[in-house]
Amino acid sequence: MAFFASVGPTLEHLGMDQVIVFDRAVTNVDSTNSIGGYSPTTGVFTAPVDGMYVFHSTIMAHLTHLFHAAICKNTTALADIRLSGGISYNTASNSAIVALRKGEQVMVRHKSADHSIEGSFYGGQSTFAGFLLAEHFMPGNSQVVG
Repeated sequence: MAFFASVGPTLEHLGMDQVIVFDRAVTNVDSTNSIGGYSPTTGVFTAPVDGMYVFHSTIMAHLTHLFHAAICKNTTALADIRLSGGISYNTASNSAIVALRKGEQVMVRHKSADHSIEGSFYGGQSTFAGFLLAEHFMPGNSQVVG
């Protein structure tokens, strides 16, 4: 299971705790090569199996905007992404490795009010990615992922 998505057009005026929708899914597959657990419509990843997952997000702030986001498991922040205003476009990133049960969700949430992030120019300036590191052992399941 793996996904990689980026923000298409620039997202402006994001609200407090708004889920950032990375709407351009480049990769989004599971172990059967069917659609993976990431929704480019909602910006939410839903774990298809119990396991240890790795997530990473990079955000480019729009022009001189401040920006604060977090990689979240449901409503709990796991990893902070914070940019202070500058004279040009600034970028920050963070990662999280987390155990999830089937059905739990991970997303990137905007943690302040009324800021903007850059969308695609040459490629994905603002991205969100994740993959299954190892499926949790369940009795009767000896499949190794990795």
